[in-house]
Amino acid sequence: VARAAGKQNGAAVRFAGDCVRSNKDLILEIIRHHNDGANILPVMQSISEELRADPEVVREALKKDGVALQYASKELRANRDIVLEAVKQNGHALIYASKEFCSDKEVVIEAVKTS
Repeated sequence: VARAAGKQNGAAVRFAGDCVRSNKDLILEIIRHHNDGANILPVMQSISEELRADPEVVREALKKDGVALQYASKELRANRDIVLEAVKQNGHALIYASKEFCSDKEVVIEAVKTS
């Protein structure tokens, strides 16, 4: 039921229990099913802290909407490769990255290209 609901509407994940919100395989399946940030952002907002710190989950979400970076763990928001993926998808993601990236020329250039 949770799989079907999450695929129909990403926001449904927030109403699921912890066992769903921390199920990596299920969350990856739901993220891969959606093609827009309107469904990806609620999923990322609702998942467990453990999955927010999982590079595979975060990268999958960033493919759909770079702004999903806002829900990544602090450590991943400080990871240059993750931040570059986010800003290449959506330049506005830079506001959610660690402050150090505001002076990183390559990151800023990529962010400007996709803003």
